Amino acid sequence: MASCKPSVLAKIVIVVVLVALVSNVANASTLTVWRGPGCTGPSQRYSRCGCYRIPYQGGYSFQYTQGQPAWMYMSPNCRGNPVRRFGASARSCSRFPWTYVSMRC
Repeated sequence: MASCKPSVLAKIVIVVVLVALVSNVANASTLTVWRGPGCTGPSQRYSRCGCYRIPYQGGYSFQYTQGQPAWMYMSPNCRGNPVRRFGASARSCSRFPWTYVSMRC
């Protein structure tokens, strides 16, 4: 009876794919927003691709990773024209008006 063991090559391919996925997530740009003024209180982080509603506007920190900008919107569901684009790291601990972020990949 033949056994169904994964080959060494298949195991190597799986490991390479997993390392690439973890490395891609680790290198993603990240937007952190805080509830309170001065970047205090509860915070929320966004680093995955997609459009997200921002519940807090007490301050922000954007850590840019080359190739993954963020677009800020005041209209629901990231529609219309963005009011700001982050293509470099930035931080402000003052209130801001954006209510949606689109993390691009």
